[in-house]
Amino acid sequence: MFNYFLSVYKNGEQRKDGLTGNDVKYNNLDLTGGFGYNKTTAKQCNWGFDLTGIYTKPLNNDLTVQSINAGQFTQRVIYYDYIYNTSSRIGGGLNADFSFPAFDQIQAGIKFGISYVNRLKIEDNNYPFIPGKDRFSSNISLNLYF
Repeated sequence: MFNYFLSVYKNGEQRKDGLTGNDVKYNNLDLTGGFGYNKTTAKQCNWGFDLTGIYTKPLNNDLTVQSINAGQFTQRVIYYDYIYNTSSRIGGGLNADFSFPAFDQIQAGIKFGISYVNRLKIEDNNYPFIPGKDRFSSNISLNLYF
């Protein structure tokens, strides 16, 4: 069975650090699309995969940091996180899974996933350090379905 999807959603974050007074706010528009395939065999084994693409467009953002608090942690962590979350990005992911009957009415499965995101454009480039353009992640999980 093939599955297709397309989604548009707005996400964002607003947080204020009570100790240092750092104030971070951003909103993004995410466009996501993809397809997947799922198959059940005669022996009740299931396998499938999905491929997903995403484009992120920043809508609005704000960062307020008092100059006395602009130490190494702020420059290398807070700024990097803010720059990444307020930049245009494009990426995709691939997931695959397989499950089989393990016990009475229980399925056991394994799932693999990889994703890659590339930063396209930094909206605000007034920082002494900028993070890398690429983010890659992978995961593997063992699952039980009841």
